[in-house]
Amino acid sequence: MSNIINVTEKAEVSGGFKTEEVVAYSCDAYEVINVVLPPATVKKEIVLQGVGSEMSFLQLSVPSGIYGAAPYVTYYLLTNSGLQIDLTNMHQYVGRGAIQALMEGVSPSKAEITKLYLSNVHTVAVNVQIIVGKDVTP
Repeated sequence: MSNIINVTEKAEVSGGFKTEEVVAYSCDAYEVINVVLPPATVKKEIVLQGVGSEMSFLQLSVPSGIYGAAPYVTYYLLTNSGLQIDLTNMHQYVGRGAIQALMEGVSPSKAEITKLYLSNVHTVAVNVQIIVGKDVTP
Protein backbone atom coordinates (compact mmCIF):
# COMPACT_ATOMS: atom_id res chain seq x y z
CA MET A 1 0.00 0.00 0.00
CA SER A 2 1.38 3.36 -0.99
CA ASN A 3 1.67 6.27 1.44
CA ILE A 4 1.44 9.87 0.31
CA ILE A 5 3.71 12.58 1.71
CA ASN A 6 2.41 15.97 0.63
CA VAL A 7 5.25 18.45 0.16
CA THR A 8 4.60 22.17 -0.36
CA GLU A 9 7.53 24.38 -1.32
CA LYS A 10 6.96 28.11 -1.41
CA ALA A 11 9.38 30.94 -2.11
CA GLU A 12 8.29 34.55 -1.96
CA VAL A 13 10.26 37.78 -2.12
CA SER A 14 8.48 40.62 -0.33
CA GLY A 15 6.86 42.75 -3.05
CA GLY A 16 8.36 40.64 -5.84
CA PHE A 17 8.81 37.16 -7.22
CA LYS A 18 6.88 34.26 -5.77
CA THR A 19 6.46 30.62 -6.62
CA GLU A 20 4.80 27.61 -5.06
CA GLU A 21 5.01 23.94 -5.89
CA VAL A 22 2.90 21.20 -4.33
CA VAL A 23 3.97 17.59 -4.76
CA ALA A 24 2.11 14.51 -3.58
CA TYR A 25 5.06 12.21 -3.04
CA SER A 26 4.24 8.49 -2.98
CA CYS A 27 6.36 6.08 -0.95
CA ASP A 28 5.92 2.46 0.11
CA ALA A 29 6.68 3.10 3.78
CA TYR A 30 7.72 5.92 6.07
CA GLU A 31 9.05 6.42 9.56
CA VAL A 32 8.82 9.40 11.90
CA ILE A 33 11.58 9.54 14.51
CA ASN A 34 11.42 12.06 17.33
CA VAL A 35 14.73 12.50 19.14
CA VAL A 36 15.37 14.52 22.27
CA LEU A 37 18.98 15.73 22.36
CA PRO A 38 19.98 16.70 25.90
CA PRO A 39 22.27 19.71 26.31
CA ALA A 40 25.87 19.11 25.15
CA THR A 41 25.02 15.88 23.27
CA VAL A 42 27.82 14.88 20.93
CA LYS A 43 27.15 12.61 17.96
CA LYS A 44 24.16 10.60 19.17
CA GLU A 45 23.68 7.67 16.80
CA ILE A 46 20.25 7.34 15.17
CA VAL A 47 19.66 4.12 13.22
CA LEU A 48 17.24 4.44 10.29
CA GLN A 49 15.35 1.16 10.02
CA GLY A 50 14.91 -0.59 6.69
CA VAL A 51 16.22 2.11 4.38
CA GLY A 52 19.53 2.34 2.52
CA SER A 53 19.28 2.49 -1.26
CA GLU A 54 15.49 2.52 -0.95
CA MET A 55 15.45 5.90 0.84
CA SER A 56 13.64 8.44 -1.27
CA PHE A 57 12.63 11.14 1.20
CA LEU A 58 14.47 12.62 4.18
CA GLN A 59 13.44 15.57 6.31
CA LEU A 60 15.17 16.84 9.44
CA SER A 61 13.61 19.61 11.47
CA VAL A 62 13.70 21.14 14.93
CA PRO A 63 10.05 21.72 15.89
CA SER A 64 11.12 23.87 18.84
CA GLY A 65 12.58 26.31 16.31
CA ILE A 66 16.17 26.59 17.56
CA TYR A 67 17.70 27.71 14.29
CA GLY A 68 18.88 31.30 14.02
CA ALA A 69 22.57 32.05 14.47
CA ALA A 70 25.31 29.62 15.42
CA PRO A 71 25.75 27.38 17.27
CA TYR A 72 23.54 24.97 15.35
CA VAL A 73 22.27 21.48 15.93
CA THR A 74 24.45 19.42 13.57
CA TYR A 75 24.34 16.04 11.87
CA TYR A 76 26.66 13.62 10.11
CA LEU A 77 25.75 10.88 7.64
CA LEU A 78 26.82 7.24 8.07
CA THR A 79 29.79 7.82 10.38
CA ASN A 80 30.49 10.11 13.28
CA SER A 81 33.21 11.88 11.33
CA GLY A 82 33.48 13.57 7.98
CA LEU A 83 31.15 16.24 6.67
CA GLN A 84 29.30 18.03 9.45
CA ILE A 85 26.01 19.52 8.26
CA ASP A 86 24.56 22.46 10.21
CA LEU A 87 20.80 22.25 10.71
CA THR A 88 20.31 25.97 10.02
CA ASN A 89 16.63 25.41 9.19
CA MET A 90 14.49 22.48 8.09
CA HIS A 91 16.36 20.24 5.65
CA GLN A 92 14.30 18.32 3.14
CA TYR A 93 15.55 15.93 0.46
CA VAL A 94 12.75 14.80 -1.87
CA GLY A 95 13.38 12.01 -4.39
CA ARG A 96 16.25 9.63 -5.03
CA GLY A 97 18.17 12.28 -6.97
CA ALA A 98 18.19 14.58 -3.94
CA ILE A 99 19.36 11.71 -1.71
CA GLN A 100 22.13 10.90 -4.22
CA ALA A 101 23.23 14.56 -4.26
CA LEU A 102 23.30 14.55 -0.45
CA MET A 103 25.53 11.47 -0.53
CA GLU A 104 27.92 12.87 -3.16
CA GLY A 105 31.45 12.79 -1.81
CA VAL A 106 30.59 10.63 1.20
CA SER A 107 33.03 7.78 1.69
CA PRO A 108 32.72 4.96 0.83
CA SER A 109 31.27 5.83 -2.54
CA LYS A 110 27.85 4.35 -3.26
CA ALA A 111 27.23 4.29 0.49
CA GLU A 112 23.67 4.20 1.77
CA ILE A 113 22.22 6.32 4.54
CA THR A 114 21.44 3.92 7.36
CA LYS A 115 22.51 6.11 10.29
CA LEU A 116 22.60 9.75 11.30
CA TYR A 117 24.65 11.26 14.12
CA LEU A 118 23.16 14.30 15.84
CA SER A 119 24.89 16.84 18.09
CA ASN A 120 23.44 19.58 20.28
CA VAL A 121 25.81 22.21 21.70
CA HIS A 122 23.00 24.25 23.26
CA THR A 123 22.46 24.54 27.02
CA VAL A 124 18.87 23.31 26.64
CA ALA A 125 17.44 20.07 25.28
CA VAL A 126 16.43 20.16 21.62
CA ASN A 127 13.79 18.04 19.90
CA VAL A 128 14.68 16.88 16.40
CA GLN A 129 12.11 15.30 14.11
CA ILE A 130 13.29 13.01 11.32
CA ILE A 131 10.93 11.75 8.61
CA VAL A 132 12.19 9.02 6.28
CA GLY A 133 10.35 7.76 3.21
CA LYS A 134 11.20 4.47 1.54
CA ASP A 135 10.36 3.37 -1.98
CA VAL A 136 11.04 -0.26 -2.85
CA THR A 137 9.46 -0.05 -6.30
CA PRO A 138 11.93 0.88 -9.03
